[in-house]
Amino acid sequence: LKTPDLIIERRDLIEWLAAKARISGVDIREGWVFSDIGQEEEKGVTIKLLHTATGRQEAIQPAVLIGADGAQSAVREALGPGYQLPTVSLLQAKILLPRGYPSNLVRIWFKRETTPYFFWLIPDSPQTGVVGVIVDDGKGAQQALDGFIHQMGWAPLAYEGCYASLYVPGVRPEARRGRTRIFLVGDAAGQVNATTVGGTVA
Repeated sequence: LKTPDLIIERRDLIEWLAAKARISGVDIREGWVFSDIGQEEEKGVTIKLLHTATGRQEAIQPAVLIGADGAQSAVREALGPGYQLPTVSLLQAKILLPRGYPSNLVRIWFKRETTPYFFWLIPDSPQTGVVGVIVDDGKGAQQALDGFIHQMGWAPLAYEGCYASLYVPGVRPEARRGRTRIFLVGDAAGQVNATTVGGTVA
């Protein structure tokens, strides 16, 4: 690329955004997770929250609920069948780059006999990179990636994986329950990995 992409540590980005939000007056309560959408009432719906460390539960009635809780979104799940999205599995392994491999070269391989998606190799330093695969079946990701790594003559140093949601035309990322407006964003709405190839900046 004429202008190389920036590589950003996601944790640092999240902490920076959280600091900006707190300065703006946002109350961030860490350790709480969305549990369920309760019964619809005149004022809207009751949102149930769970504190993961203590097991304590709390109920609130927000005017707006934003589900930004990833590909396996609990908010999306609570909205029901009309809001569900398929997910794919992503698995990658850190490797030592082959001798002489350019540290600024990203490669993609299409192997239809293994996956309808692709394999990738992305250097993350002059010496190391990550090689990965996308598959429909999460159980098949390890076998597919290990087979590819073995075929290329590499050795895995460590693994990491996640799920990504796929965009489905007609599935709207918003809903209304009484007076409560509900929005899905990011991977919860199929808006991140499938549309930007996973890049935070992109």
